[in-house]
Amino acid sequence: MAVLAHAGMTRSVIVCNGYKDREYIRLALIGEKMGHKVYLVIEKMSEIAIVLDEAERLNVIPRLGVRARLASQGSGKWQSSGGEKSKFGLAATQVLQLVETLREAGRLDSLQLLHFHLGSQMANIRDIATGVRESARFYVELHKLGVNIQCFDVGGGLGVDYEGTRSQSDCSVNYGLNEYANNIIWGDWRRV
Repeated sequence: MAVLAHAGMTRSVIVCNGYKDREYIRLALIGEKMGHKVYLVIEKMSEIAIVLDEAERLNVIPRLGVRARLASQGSGKWQSSGGEKSKFGLAATQVLQLVETLREAGRLDSLQLLHFHLGSQMANIRDIATGVRESARFYVELHKLGVNIQCFDVGGGLGVDYEGTRSQSDCSVNYGLNEYANNIIWGDWRRV
């Protein structure tokens, strides 16, 4: 609700991820109905039934995203925050299940955002590039299934060089902001 209040009358983009109960989902859908671009990022399969139910009650078309759980995992102190054993996001089979659920509900066009989280404090730029390539494969496969992804939301990853050594230690990174951005924006799309 605070985000909606601060968004004011402008047509803002709001991305809602993390824990979502029915009230949170309802408020997000009210924001969409008010004219904001509100993406509800599905991170657990249990969320989609609530979203579809509340959207029908409010007579609003939901704008959805999906958090894909990548198999790629970085190295370092926080490596367990990413990868296929992460507790956040949907595995590839669950993403397929979500697509089928939306197709059956006539809401496949609502799925417009692909979100993924690389992990935290990624020390090695190669791990970031690997994650971006894997997420691009998700994008391609979703497109083949008829999903029109319009937004690519990269979460996590960007580390801080606390030591100033530009190394791969847990408290440093072997890249700068420009190299990080180039990997996200340009990637190595030839390998996809």
